[in-house]
Amino acid sequence: MYWGYQVSYWQKKEEKIAQQMSLKNTFEAIAREWHQSKADRWSL
Repeated sequence: MYWGYQVSYWQKKEEKIAQQMSLKNTFEAIAREWHQSKADRWSL
């Protein structure tokens, strides 16, 4: 029973990390696209 708990615990932890990375990658892609579309309007 103990080993089943450990596998379940680590599996859930991996899934949570994967979901967080996916959200981060999505946010980064949107932010980069937004920045690229706005950058030419900004002065230096």
